[in-house]
Amino acid sequence: MSNRKPILLILHGALGDQKQMQAIADTFSSSFEVHHPNWPGHGDSPLGTYKYDVSSYVQFLLTYIESLQNTVYVFGYSMGGYIALMAALEKPNLFHKIITLATKLDWSPESAAREIKMLDKEKMLEKIPAYAQILQKRHTAMGWEEVLSGTAKIMRELGDHPYLTPHSVAALQVSVTMGIGDRDTMVSLAETIQIQQAIPNSSLYVLPQTPHPVEKLHLPYLKTILLGSCGLKDVC
Repeated sequence: MSNRKPILLILHGALGDQKQMQAIADTFSSSFEVHHPNWPGHGDSPLGTYKYDVSSYVQFLLTYIESLQNTVYVFGYSMGGYIALMAALEKPNLFHKIITLATKLDWSPESAAREIKMLDKEKMLEKIPAYAQILQKRHTAMGWEEVLSGTAKIMRELGDHPYLTPHSVAALQVSVTMGIGDRDTMVSLAETIQIQQAIPNSSLYVLPQTPHPVEKLHLPYLKTILLGSCGLKDVC
């Protein structure tokens, strides 16, 4: 009989990378076999055969999970949660549970345009140079300009075709726990609840004193939520 731990797959958001999620991975390493890959074209991972688009990332995720030869728990932050939910619509049998945090779900051409406006390289260098420098150091495989361009492409695609709607998620056959920070200015509680309530087997959590950036996440809050939702409260 196998003594293998359950697998937890941690998925970073747009403009992020696997190193950004290391503290979260360390938090759960005693309870899970933790994996936290880069999305293609992020960090030190080249695009390879993939593209900066939603369907390509869904296929990357499904291929990655299948390579693990086991079903997985998923914690998807921001874009990571969106891709995980889409993948679960295609192959629900690969997933035990999906936990999201700060996943933007209200996509339209107007909302996409607002998000894309914040990805202007020159404005970032002028107004938030410290963050621009972080992105330059983070994305070594493709270069930060390419990641900005690719992220804008994904956002434009979501604006034109919001895949996760109350109608589409009603078909989800995976247990989902959706979360948001109470100080998140990028994702609203209303959009999170709208999708969460349309998912048949779902629940909602709100983290106190928590803005959108994952670096500001209070890990003990997340640990309590994630272990509890996975039925592992006694493995704290």
